[in-house]
Amino acid sequence: MIITLTEVFGTKVVEALKTVRNIDITNLKPDKVRQVLGKLSDSGQDGKFGSLKGILFNFLISTVFSDYGFRPIIGKEYRHPEKKEQECECDIVITDNENIIICEVKGRQKSNKIALGKSENEKDSVKRFFERTYNIVKSNERKNVMPIFITSGDFADKALEYLEKRNNGKKTQTFLAEYNFPKKIYYNHNDLLEFFSNKEKYTEHRKILKEFFS
Repeated sequence: MIITLTEVFGTKVVEALKTVRNIDITNLKPDKVRQVLGKLSDSGQDGKFGSLKGILFNFLISTVFSDYGFRPIIGKEYRHPEKKEQECECDIVITDNENIIICEVKGRQKSNKIALGKSENEKDSVKRFFERTYNIVKSNERKNVMPIFITSGDFADKALEYLEKRNNGKKTQTFLAEYNFPKKIYYNHNDLLEFFSNKEKYTEHRKILKEFFS
């Protein structure tokens, strides 16, 4: 028995998937991201496509880096040169002169809180990215590596304490002083709203954050 995607998910979801397939990440516009998210929302089944929404949020954040003159690479994979069993994938990677910025990007609802994690091995945790992922990337690069965590959700209290301490470190502040964006090593829902509100060109970004990730 043959069942088409349209029969399973409906026409609007299939249209959204086709749009994602045709997205040109080298010339991505935020209105294209909003178009796909709108189709998923209209389908009544967007809750079943959390991963797809997360990927689209990743694309949206990459447009911010592009606005600041960077050429973001999405989904770059690394493997530890000595510990072959250790590998990771960075959502966004920026190479700039002597520096590399790696980003963990989580498209979540506003109420969703990212945990600190009991160790670097806890999946989807702050420690896993700032310790395990960072160490794997650092072992591959001869440049300064700066990890940045961006979520449309929030961070748990212990995670915020950890992030704030790292953010206020002298080495981190010296690194961030070179850039207009990012200006800190973590952004949550409210941080992004404030950032997008300060610039007219991010009107579409702000609408997406409020409409699809609140």
